[in-house]
Amino acid sequence: MHVLTSLGIEDELDLILTREDVENAKPDPEIYLLDARTLGLEPEDCIVLENSLNGLRAGVAAGMNVLAVATPFTMAGLHSSEVLDHPWVVHDPEKLVEAVSARIAEHDRTAHG
Repeated sequence: MHVLTSLGIEDELDLILTREDVENAKPDPEIYLLDARTLGLEPEDCIVLENSLNGLRAGVAAGMNVLAVATPFTMAGLHSSEVLDHPWVVHDPEKLVEAVSARIAEHDRTAHG
């Protein structure tokens, strides 16, 4: 919440869930599945932005469309883990919107095409 508040975006979000809202921590997919269920969405119609390996594992296990946002601290681990195909690992924050659009287009082609 501190980060969301400092960015001034907490009021822009429809739902905020934290570790305290679930029994099992990531890499268990519980938090993502609760998110989808609460919003009335199917997991495969959700997108996950993550910066940690456990978060990626949770999103993939939930059956969601996952994008990794690499930092200098997580880049090597994200790539070597092979949890996510390399094109879905974003290294430049300025390319995040483009990557999200590409991920949505890929989902639309494969799930609804």
